[in-house]
Amino acid sequence: MGAIQRDLEEITSEKADEIAEKRYGREFKDLPASLQMQTWMEAEQETKEYFACQDDRLLNSMMEEKLLSGGNSHKSKEECK
Repeated sequence: MGAIQRDLEEITSEKADEIAEKRYGREFKDLPASLQMQTWMEAEQETKEYFACQDDRLLNSMMEEKLLSGGNSHKSKEECK
């Protein structure tokens, strides 16, 4: 399993624990299977939304940097060789 996949699972697991505690006052592992599935799916969705927002922020930051630098923030073909 790759590092990114492991990070996603860890973050989703933490989010599922938070949801279970907040909503049901119990640890995720102590929930019935049906509630675990529902809680995990909600945690996955929140994790996806979190990373989508992070991607958007990074992209916006990169675009702003490119605009502020006059659009010439990349290396020339000669520099890349």
